[in-house]
Amino acid sequence: QVNKIVALPNGYIPEDLVEISKEVKATQRICLKREALNSLKTMFADAKKENINLAVTSAFRSQQVQSQLYKALFALKGEKAKDRIAVPLHSEHQLGTTVDLSGESIDFISASDKFMGTVEDVWLQTNAYKYGFVISYPKGKTKITGYDHEPWHYRYLGTEVAKEIFN
Repeated sequence: QVNKIVALPNGYIPEDLVEISKEVKATQRICLKREALNSLKTMFADAKKENINLAVTSAFRSQQVQSQLYKALFALKGEKAKDRIAVPLHSEHQLGTTVDLSGESIDFISASDKFMGTVEDVWLQTNAYKYGFVISYPKGKTKITGYDHEPWHYRYLGTEVAKEIFN
């Protein structure tokens, strides 16, 4: 577990990271833990059968990349950035089990509020748990999660835990 209070060890890099762009649609070179990728592949394939075209726009981030992203957003938004992005060692992306998703309906734009309410977003809200993925920062839960609603941000927890959370 990692959140605003619980940090990962300095320099943490998860084991079993694999590059995913040859196996699922990704907008850049992205890595993810193998177990999460296997479920993601099945989810993407099943979505495609329903004409839902998804892409991963971000997944594993190193401590250094998270630091750069945090600094850039902080420079733009000031203190409000703390509700949108985790400081290094506190990001779910550093676990290797978290993905930012987007869809064809918004031209696979990354981390955009435009994703909310799209056909891809609605499909994920209904189906992602079946593949072990849950939305980390649901609407109306900022006081609990510490972060603003991010309809694109999903974390792999396995099907049993995801189903329990969904229910």
